[in-house]
Amino acid sequence: QARFIDGLASRKTHVAVGVSDAVGASLRGSVVQGACDVKVILNGVDTGLHSPLADDGRLRAELGLSPDTPILGSIGRLEHIKGYDYMVEAFARLRAGWTVGAPPVLVIAGDGSERQRLERRARDGGVEGSIWFLGWRDDVRSLLSAFQVFTMSSRSEGTSVSLLEAMSTGLCPVVTDVGGNA
Repeated sequence: QARFIDGLASRKTHVAVGVSDAVGASLRGSVVQGACDVKVILNGVDTGLHSPLADDGRLRAELGLSPDTPILGSIGRLEHIKGYDYMVEAFARLRAGWTVGAPPVLVIAGDGSERQRLERRARDGGVEGSIWFLGWRDDVRSLLSAFQVFTMSSRSEGTSVSLLEAMSTGLCPVVTDVGGNA
């Protein structure tokens, strides 16, 4: 229904903008109608603000984690489209097969309608004590400094600003190949 309405609106629009080549192609292929042009303006972040930082230790202290515990982290809305159910399942598999060194933990910052379901899924998957759901946070730079890997499991994305911020700080991303993430 939304694509239908967007298509109707595009008939009265001069330009539609996508935030990645994938979004631009999707707009051209199945949304935009009539003479509306499609332009791509890539998402970006302030690389000066989101530069590599040394771990300030605050997150590890807050969670009681030792310095050798690897932290996999994600920041985003806990909604179905963001695929956090995939992330919890993948993390449970990773933990089950972990054999060398301290096992990793998963830290998820953000909130949304899926939070209780995800917490239940973590409990049912046997990783409840290894996943922290932090809720909404305003200390993103501090969180990113503590992560060893940034992870994102979205079912659909344009180009994620959270992903760009994480990459700008030097984090290795492990993400689903959707939209502009690649």
